[in-house]
Amino acid sequence: MAAITAAAPYQARDRDLHNRVLVRGWLYVVLLVLFALVLVGGATRLTESGLSITEWQPIHGVIPPLNDAEWQEEFQRYQQIPQYTELNKGMGIEAFKSIFWWEWAHRLLARSVGLVFALPLLVFWATRRIERGLGPKLVGILLLGGLQGAIG
Repeated sequence: MAAITAAAPYQARDRDLHNRVLVRGWLYVVLLVLFALVLVGGATRLTESGLSITEWQPIHGVIPPLNDAEWQEEFQRYQQIPQYTELNKGMGIEAFKSIFWWEWAHRLLARSVGLVFALPLLVFWATRRIERGLGPKLVGILLLGGLQGAIG
């Protein structure tokens, strides 16, 4: 019985170290996705693709145009905004597709950051793998990230 009691602090310490490794690994993955988001965001900015998707559809917007008719519809919406009329007048649909894909990838990655952050946060919180002082900070980061996503 004394051996079990003596081993308990080591087991708790090992569990805490294991939890830290898991949480640290998750946060590194979030960091990598954020880095990719910054790179794609930079490319989106440099290619002036940022307004090629004219409507914000958080759910339906994940699916890009899948056929020629949908591409034409998307392109016609783009032709109605100032970016087209002032900067890209005369742009063809193939050039439009090029800028569209940059913006679409940027939006998809932004959504992915939210999921990659929020889902493991919920799991780690529910399984008590996040240290007490770190939890509220991570929730604050999640809320700020959500606010950033909401305002664009």
